[in-house]
Amino acid sequence: MRKLSFLFLGFIAIVSFVSCTKENLQTSNQTNSPAFSVTYSEWTMDANFDWEDGTAGNNPAKQTNWDAFDLTQQTIDGEGVLVYAKSNIDGSIQPMPASFTKGTDETVLDFYEFVSIPGFISIIHSKSVDGVFETPANTNEMSFKFIFVNSNVAPSNARIPTNNGSYSLADLRNFSYEEVITLLGIPE
Repeated sequence: MRKLSFLFLGFIAIVSFVSCTKENLQTSNQTNSPAFSVTYSEWTMDANFDWEDGTAGNNPAKQTNWDAFDLTQQTIDGEGVLVYAKSNIDGSIQPMPASFTKGTDETVLDFYEFVSIPGFISIIHSKSVDGVFETPANTNEMSFKFIFVNSNVAPSNARIPTNNGSYSLADLRNFSYEEVITLLGIPE
């Protein structure tokens, strides 16, 4: 009888352990594989940020800090930080650093770049009119989105498995926004 009780308790312990492990994997809906997890923001309009005067090199600029609590130094070092700028006027999306013209006036260029720091992203906006830099306005009909690919393996060995093969974190920089969200399973 003791042997049966011991076997029964052992069986229950194993079932409980397996059940907990499986449940933990299922609750992480942003995990693409055991080696990667993906964190992303919704599109955030520039009007939702607090912009301050700053500089881009020697040129006047506006700067804001965007809270990104999940951003770690490991993700930054692993080149897993992608930031996109979207024109709310024509819907075009570019990876940052990015530059946009104002409609058909190609003499006005808005430049956007970012700096990653654990816990936040600093966005810098500069503007050139006929080749002369001036301080841009706080709002310019732009939206921004970040995507973090958190790797649990060394960046040089990191591969993102997909149905079409596998890609390195550096490869993601060469893909369009639409390709990146498709590869990483991020909803539009």
